[in-house]
Amino acid sequence: AARVADYCEEIDFIASFGLPNDVPTNSMYVECAKAMMENSNKPIFFTAGGEEDLGVIIEMAATVAGGEQALREKPFLIHYSEPTAPLTHSYNAVRKVFLCAEKGIPINYTPGDVVGASTPVTMAGTIVQATAEALSGIVLHQVRVKGAPIVSGFAASPLDMRKGTICYGAPDARLTNSAFADIFHYYGLPIWSTVGSDAHCLDAQAAMEHAFSTLLAALDGANLIHDVGYLGQGLLSNPASIVMCSEIISYVKRFIRGFDLTREKMAVDVIRHVGPGGHFLSQTHTKTHFQEELWQAKYVNRDSPDSWEKRGSPRYEETVTQKALDILETHQPQPLPEKVREQIQEIAALSAQELAKIQFIS
Repeated sequence: AARVADYCEEIDFIASFGLPNDVPTNSMYVECAKAMMENSNKPIFFTAGGEEDLGVIIEMAATVAGGEQALREKPFLIHYSEPTAPLTHSYNAVRKVFLCAEKGIPINYTPGDVVGASTPVTMAGTIVQATAEALSGIVLHQVRVKGAPIVSGFAASPLDMRKGTICYGAPDARLTNSAFADIFHYYGLPIWSTVGSDAHCLDAQAAMEHAFSTLLAALDGANLIHDVGYLGQGLLSNPASIVMCSEIISYVKRFIRGFDLTREKMAVDVIRHVGPGGHFLSQTHTKTHFQEELWQAKYVNRDSPDSWEKRGSPRYEETVTQKALDILETHQPQPLPEKVREQIQEIAALSAQELAKIQFIS
């Protein structure tokens, strides 16, 4: 997944797309972080079970950056942690908040609430509670080290009262995220938001929910948008969904960029020159501006029906699945220097024995 996200230029940072089950539980976040460092040079969004494995990941990151001071001056990763709803900052969460503040590592400390279960079932009540959780977490962080880097937001998924599942793709989730974005804009704080789908495979539901949530998060003015490609309430993953979402992101970025009303772009002189009954295909103005003005699809089908049939009538999910397979087979991320790679592998290996003794993961 890290290699696929590294390839997709529309994706600006990477995050774990799953958790390994072939390593000791208390080492899984360290292994995830190591895999991301080895397979991409994009900024990393990571999690940790406690301050112990968080410290190991920070040590590995410092090795990659060229030392702790270099990492502090130009951090390339951000830690994700949450308060516990309702209205609780666990000892474990606070220790991670403090360690990030002390080390100068950016942290995203965000309520991850379930509407109707860990918050009131009303949208307004959920917003009130989550605002208290988020702002009090920011206060704890800033009291520890004033000015330390932090971002927050809101990940509220409603509980489906019939199924007992949380709903990533629900309009209620998007509505509360939008409301929370308004609150954070009011406070002048950076905003984290989410996208995602409840679909269990790459189908029309997955495309619909990812497209809608991505567009709304962008229109909300979110600074970090997470969960790209998530399926099945975040319990399933598919590298092809990353490819699909990269095109959705490209589409949305083009939409929110809008267009310029400059004299050159309004093209009055060109319109006069072409005149009634003419065409613009041969105009220098067209050749100059078409690539920046018109969105260029990568995987969306724009063939005529006949051409599409001649290509075997591929469905969109088949196209992005094949692209994901091609990326995994051919894409080689910029490698870490061999000495650095060996050092972070050694740090991870040495930490495993100590981490196995710690009970920070429920």
